[in-house]
Amino acid sequence: GKSTKKRTLYPKKKKTYYVENTLSPEWSDQCFLFDVDQEAMSVTRGYMIRVQVRSFEFLKTHSLGQADVQLHNLRDQRVQDGWYPLTGRRTVSSNPSEFDGSIKLRTQWIYTIPALLEYRSLLSEKRLTNLKSCLNGINDQITRAKNANSSESSRVKRFFS
Repeated sequence: GKSTKKRTLYPKKKKTYYVENTLSPEWSDQCFLFDVDQEAMSVTRGYMIRVQVRSFEFLKTHSLGQADVQLHNLRDQRVQDGWYPLTGRRTVSSNPSEFDGSIKLRTQWIYTIPALLEYRSLLSEKRLTNLKSCLNGINDQITRAKNANSSESSRVKRFFS
């Protein structure tokens, strides 16, 4: 039979940006891509992504826990939002099944070419929409600056006439 040993993707570490001074940090629009062994598509269990949550304080860090995302739960290639309990942190009772807190993750496992193309297309559309929104904001600022400048020069002309 096949080995039931868990295979994690965590040797391939990725890090989020640091969120300061909050007990409820949010990481918006941050995504990570991992290469997954071909075997993971045919094996029903054993592959996961481990998310480690750490707190950074002056000159020290400590673990708030970790959450494991099982790839077999993501086989439909759709985006899934879910809350994952944080485990592995030493609590007063030292019971590893207890957890303090949870983390909300949006996950998706894409392993076919058509799904990858659709994903890239959606990302491109989202980026284009964001860029158009930024362009509109810049154009609005330019228009306001021109109007303010025009209004100011009118006042200066009236003052000296």
